[in-house]
Amino acid sequence: RSKFSRLIGINIMDFNEQSSSGSSLIYKFEKRITFFTEKPIISLLIIGIIALSIRLIFFDPEIPIRQDANAYLWYAIDMSILNYFPYTLHANDGWPIALSGIFSIFNFDNYLDYTIIQRITTIVISVLTIIPVYYFCRKFFQPTYSLIGVALIAFEPHLIQNSILGLTEPLYIFLGISSLSLFLSKNKKLMYCSFAIVAFATLVRAEGIILFGILSILFFIFNKRDKKIIVKFFIAITIFILIFGSMTLIKIDTNDGLQGTAADNIGDWVYASITNEDEVLGGSISKGVETLIKRLAQSMIPYFALFVPFGII
Repeated sequence: RSKFSRLIGINIMDFNEQSSSGSSLIYKFEKRITFFTEKPIISLLIIGIIALSIRLIFFDPEIPIRQDANAYLWYAIDMSILNYFPYTLHANDGWPIALSGIFSIFNFDNYLDYTIIQRITTIVISVLTIIPVYYFCRKFFQPTYSLIGVALIAFEPHLIQNSILGLTEPLYIFLGISSLSLFLSKNKKLMYCSFAIVAFATLVRAEGIILFGILSILFFIFNKRDKKIIVKFFIAITIFILIFGSMTLIKIDTNDGLQGTAADNIGDWVYASITNEDEVLGGSISKGVETLIKRLAQSMIPYFALFVPFGII
């Protein structure tokens, strides 16, 4: 009986030692996670450096830009040299205007050097997007899950691929997420800033008008008990119109007409939606649903699809 007791005692001691060692490992792991969640700046910096490194690995400066990116390049070069808005039928003026300010700093003789600056700029903007993404996620999740959301955006393959092409999407996404983050801020004054940023986003891509509509609806939902809601919304929409309308007037004067402006694109969308016949409209809806399903499936490749079953459950 004494030998049996000693064996039990030894086994209990071994079990306690293993449990304590396991607990210590878990404690160390939790402590490290806590360190990163309590210091989000360090975590964002690490994620940003890794995201930038991945983009630079796939970045080939010898590959020239094509199509829309090339048109934005010449728009920006002309504007940086001439110091006025050149004639163009491209409605997305926000990106080349911002790019022209960067081009004005440099004085290259080689066309390829400007394309490199353009693509590096979109890469940097794409990486900086993790900052508004983190604050946007913090409105809904704890720091740990917010950092996971940041990582998903930073390492999303389609966004990485798009960021090295020199197109409008990186700046548009950055402005769109920034406007949502400011809109959800507790500081009501920042809500007005969100409408200003949405105006700039609409200049970058005309599709920003959809985001303006969404924010307008949310504005009434969040402030439905405010007696001065009409006055406040009037201020918000005035900010949007002043920014968006000013650029539209400049473009109309440059092009001698509304053609080639974001307002013209938006007008065409509205006109097509109203004047389409029922049969054509039905076909457009079915085609739109089919395209939506295809694009969602493509966007979930490769790793978003892993989360879909858990999300459905």
